[in-house]
Amino acid sequence: MNDLNVPSRLLSAQGLDLDEPLQIATQVQSWKTQANTRVRFVESHGLPMVDLVLRFRAGSVQDGPQSGLAALTLYNLDKGSAGLSADEHALRLERLGAVVDKRVRLDYAQLSLRSLSSPDLLVPAMALFTDLAARPDFPAL
Repeated sequence: MNDLNVPSRLLSAQGLDLDEPLQIATQVQSWKTQANTRVRFVESHGLPMVDLVLRFRAGSVQDGPQSGLAALTLYNLDKGSAGLSADEHALRLERLGAVVDKRVRLDYAQLSLRSLSSPDLLVPAMALFTDLAARPDFPAL
């Protein structure tokens, strides 16, 4: 029995070059929509999940004289959408096992969804995500 919980087939890392990137045998498909939006698509049947990432040119470099505007906008997206409160929106995503993540960087803002690919979970998760991205309520403060 192995005290370190290391699989017994792993004998040594000798000869492993950490500076040499591993080759990934994945094809990335790219195209632009009619609205000139760039799309990158990677298909893998190994895991039954979908990751969707929306990246906007809305990073903090776009704030101008109003420092923090991009972050404030992004982090208020989930305060409600399409008539749902923030709590209702979060509860529905949780029941579907979906996860929404938001990030602001210097050059861009990013909104992402991770969901199981089963249509009975993915379709309602995508609807909630679309409402969050396209129809946020932005309640008055």
